[in-house]
Amino acid sequence: EVWTGDYDLTTLAGDVNGDGKTNISDVSRYLQKIAGWKNVTVDIHQTDLNGDGSENLSDVTLLLKHIAGWNVTLGKK
Repeated sequence: EVWTGDYDLTTLAGDVNGDGKTNISDVSRYLQKIAGWKNVTVDIHQTDLNGDGSENLSDVTLLLKHIAGWNVTLGKK
């Protein structure tokens, strides 16, 4: 399931769960989506974080680096 309604272009990069913050909760939600859990809602505008056209563990890795304070860019290449 995806969340697509009322998208705000000021949404925080990496805010996969749409709570207004980028943190480990977003990583958890993203992993649930990748694992195929049912009834997992994500912001589809925040899932392809490395801009390669896929949603996978590479995006989760980038999100973890961002949360850890590494100098990475989230979003399209």
